[in-house]
Amino acid sequence: MLKIIFNRGKGGYTLKELVNKKESLPNSILTSHLILERIIDGFIALDENFRFTYLNDQAERIFMRSKEELMSKSIWTLYPDVTNTIIYKELYKSLQKNKPVHFEHHGLRTGKWYEVKAYPSESGLSVFFIDITEKKVLEKELFRLEALNIIGEISASISHEIRNPLTTIKGFLQLLQGKEPNNKEYYSLMIDEINRANSIITEFLSLAGTKTASVSSININSIIDLMSPLIAADALSTGKEVEFVKGDISDLLLNEHEIRQLILNLVRNGLEAMPSGGKLTVQTFREGNEMILSVKDQGTGISPEILDRIWVPFFTTKDKGTGLGLAVSYKIVNRHKGRIETITCSTGTTFLVRFKSEDNLE
Repeated sequence: MLKIIFNRGKGGYTLKELVNKKESLPNSILTSHLILERIIDGFIALDENFRFTYLNDQAERIFMRSKEELMSKSIWTLYPDVTNTIIYKELYKSLQKNKPVHFEHHGLRTGKWYEVKAYPSESGLSVFFIDITEKKVLEKELFRLEALNIIGEISASISHEIRNPLTTIKGFLQLLQGKEPNNKEYYSLMIDEINRANSIITEFLSLAGTKTASVSSININSIIDLMSPLIAADALSTGKEVEFVKGDISDLLLNEHEIRQLILNLVRNGLEAMPSGGKLTVQTFREGNEMILSVKDQGTGISPEILDRIWVPFFTTKDKGTGLGLAVSYKIVNRHKGRIETITCSTGTTFLVRFKSEDNLE
């Protein structure tokens, strides 16, 4: 356990005082101070009344306040509705029970996740803030992929069993349709529904794979060129507009069929999100070694409450739809070693699909 020795009574040494006193302070204090200033984790020391007696440079960035502003101030002045926060409950528990605590905390100002470790001592608390934002994002991605893989495995095992009887039923319906022309409309409707069920199964099966079957060197711009008439027709039929902005991007190792499906899923999702008169922008551009496909709509955005659920199979807010489009898109991007980001607000949503050219071409 780290014991901080920067305190002089209840006041504590400020950074300026430490620097000014460097000739008279013991080397151990100066060495400890230099270590705490250079570590990448946030560190603070609090007295028994939760007032700052020390904070390092990284802690200044976490709290977005300077040392001069915070020294001798209570940490709770930084938190609205303080008693409902986990940091309040855990730090109080550490001080009252004189035992270390370890918990996760979401920074109000930075929006990042921190692993917080607090250690009590005679003079108060020593608290570390370790940035675990990337770890949290990775955990979420792994959980999402694991869920998709499980669903994919289930789909692969049962889809063939469902398809076989559907094929038999469709065959008999087509036979009866030819013999009973008076009921042709009913048979056509039933056959269309069987075809729709088959298309859902096909889409569902695409969740099962973990590897893209076959790839070739191709430019996303050329795929967009081939699809642009279809996309433009879809937009026109619903009273909307589509714009294509193609940047200078490199060829990638892609499965053309899957990338066509990805683009179509994102485009149709964007068109459905917009009212008549809205404009959809399909864009490609380069950022460093990443080739980016962007699909931007002018809808009302995605509610924060459902943002994490849009990739879950069968989740949909539409009256009609399978809820598989975005889940399949996510799996396609993952199979191509890419990543997909969502930027959303009240004026629209942008999906950014990022492919690393170096990784993709390995």
